[in-house]
Amino acid sequence: MDVKAYRQAAKDGLLMSTVLVTGRNGFIGRELVRHLKKTHKVISVVRHRAKDLDYNNEELIQKDLRAVNLEDIKGRRIDIIAHLAAHIRGSSLGIEQNNIRSSENIFNIAESLNVPVLYVSSVNVLFENALGGYARSKKICEESLKKRRLHYLIIRVPLVIGGGSPSVRRIRTFYGRFSFFPLLGPQQGKVQPVAISSLVEILLSKLNSGDFRDETINVVGVKKYSYRAIIENLLREKRPVRFLKVPLPIALWLGRLGTVFKLSGCVSPEEIKSINMDKIIEKFDPLIGQTVFIENDEETLFTSPC
Repeated sequence: MDVKAYRQAAKDGLLMSTVLVTGRNGFIGRELVRHLKKTHKVISVVRHRAKDLDYNNEELIQKDLRAVNLEDIKGRRIDIIAHLAAHIRGSSLGIEQNNIRSSENIFNIAESLNVPVLYVSSVNVLFENALGGYARSKKICEESLKKRRLHYLIIRVPLVIGGGSPSVRRIRTFYGRFSFFPLLGPQQGKVQPVAISSLVEILLSKLNSGDFRDETINVVGVKKYSYRAIIENLLREKRPVRFLKVPLPIALWLGRLGTVFKLSGCVSPEEIKSINMDKIIEKFDPLIGQTVFIENDEETLFTSPC
């Protein structure tokens, strides 16, 4: 189904399209697919089955994203590709190479099938000082997608919070075990987080409308929080949260050490720099794309699971 036919079907209430989803096992992918399966046929590309996920009422292509090809999709009708997958942890070079290779492969498939792409990127691409391997790869992939003969919609997201977030689980588990939390530098850099429920609502509305106008949208929260304030809100302690303050130079050295030895759960130097700088969008700027400001109350942002 081409874009024009898809939009007309959406207007006529006849929409039962097929969406190919990458990153299905990730935090955003889990919530999106759970809702998407109610109104769409879903084909998910996964490297492995996650034990805690329900894969009923969806088709699976179990393969590394970099190796997926048209033969894997043969005989299946695809109307939209929702590309959410991203490599986040590891060496900067490894993250960059993996994300670019997998995205280029998916974009090539989209071009061959002549279907639109919804690409989930990061607001970090707007802040040059935050351009680690992850953000660099997102920026490169955005530029690649825009040059192709494809209809696309790029959604840039900030920090996304919800009960199912691996980061939230790690924070709560760590504090429950040790009764303190490390501050890697001051961690006073401010961001505009959004609740997973709000982000999924926007993604669903775009997928349901079929309204792919070759545009870029930044989705950010209205309220600004430091990472320290976010941790305090997530822990919801009645008494002040105990922090172990690690000076920034020492934190960066430990991050480099952890990256070299590939220590599990280690925060990279790029991530440490990112959580110590402001990444704020305060108004609509046509030069950086349309911006949608989300008004999440703190109850929704910090306690709602989805």
